[in-house]
Amino acid sequence: MTTKLHSLSILEEGPDRSEIIVSVWDDYKCWKCQKKTRVIDWSWWNGEGEMWTENDQIGLKLQQTFPSYKKDYTKSAEADYYCNHCTKCGTVQGDWFMINWVAKERAEGHLPSDVVKLKMD
Repeated sequence: MTTKLHSLSILEEGPDRSEIIVSVWDDYKCWKCQKKTRVIDWSWWNGEGEMWTENDQIGLKLQQTFPSYKKDYTKSAEADYYCNHCTKCGTVQGDWFMINWVAKERAEGHLPSDVVKLKMD
C-alpha cells in the first residue's frame, strides 16, 4: 500500500480532525454499466468514517486527488453532495450499497487496494 500526504486546510476542527484516511477500492461493480470501478471511503484518523461529504473543502480536496469523487445531485437524498461516480460511465454510485459492499469486503478479510492520508493544515 502507498501512503500519500496531501495538505488540506479546514478551519475550526479539533485535534481529532487532523488527518483524513482514504481507503481506495478498485473492485466495486457499477450498478449501471456493470464494470469494475474505483471508489473511495474516508474517515478521520480516529475512525469516524463517511462515504460522502457536504463539506466543500473536504470534497474539493478529495476530488483533486480522486476525480471520480465529485459533487452531484441525487434524487434519493434530494441534495447535492460529494460522492463516488463510476470511472467508466460516470454514474453516481449509491452510498448505501457501497457501505454494505465495503463492510462485506472488510468482514471477509479483504483490504483496500490503497490507503491515502490527507493531512489537515
